[in-house]
Amino acid sequence: MKIKIHPLFWVLVAITIFFGDGISLLWTFLAVFCHESGHILVARTRGYLMKSMVLMPYGAVMSGRESFDDTSSVLIGLAGPVTNLILALVTLGVWWIFPSCYLVTRPFFHANLSLAFFNLLPASPLDGARVMMGLSKNKLRALRGLKIVGIVISVLFLGLFILSCFYGVNFSLVTVSIFLFYGAVMDNSAEHYVSVFSPVSKDYDLGVERRHVVVSKDMPLQRLLRFTGRNNLVTFEVLDTDICFDEGELKDMALVNKLSTPVGEILFQNNKRK
Repeated sequence: MKIKIHPLFWVLVAITIFFGDGISLLWTFLAVFCHESGHILVARTRGYLMKSMVLMPYGAVMSGRESFDDTSSVLIGLAGPVTNLILALVTLGVWWIFPSCYLVTRPFFHANLSLAFFNLLPASPLDGARVMMGLSKNKLRALRGLKIVGIVISVLFLGLFILSCFYGVNFSLVTVSIFLFYGAVMDNSAEHYVSVFSPVSKDYDLGVERRHVVVSKDMPLQRLLRFTGRNNLVTFEVLDTDICFDEGELKDMALVNKLSTPVGEILFQNNKRK
């Protein structure tokens, strides 16, 4: 996976260091890392690999060209904010057990809450937009609406920044404003996932290993996905049967069945149709 850092992230770094708040910056970076890890892990369980990511001040930008199924779009979109909320709750638990940690870990708590609630806003390019796209029937109309909301919210943050100039300048507000406006207006692909079944997901330049995996009839499709990846080409065999299938057939099963469905149940239904 290729990871790049957008210039806006460096702007946030410069502002934070200028005001002598480098410790908060480190905690924020950790919270952002955990946020994106949540997206990546859930995407992997749904059969998607992240190919590249551009780190922005408040996460990675949503791409309008993603091809998730609706359920995956919602789950992957929620994964980052939920991860931050869980970390915020864990931090509260640490404070209850070790009160002396409060001053040190307070920036981490605030960073997680800010990332969670900010990214849940239904505005492009935030995670809330990905969730709304998954719930929407008319994707193009929804995307246009989410971009408009993103621009409106960016203008509101710019107005808050102007107001802050009279009471104590808050440069993070203008950074957020630029981030939202850039993500809403520009047709970018800062965060790009690809299905594990896609030929472009295989890294043939480094070599792809053929694997033969034996699974039980009770194994759900979702667990089978973890055996696929960039560096291997998998054939599956169902235990105590003479049934074998490849990644292409697994893809067909995943497209028409819930990922929680046991593979034996699907094969039994297929045999009945024949």
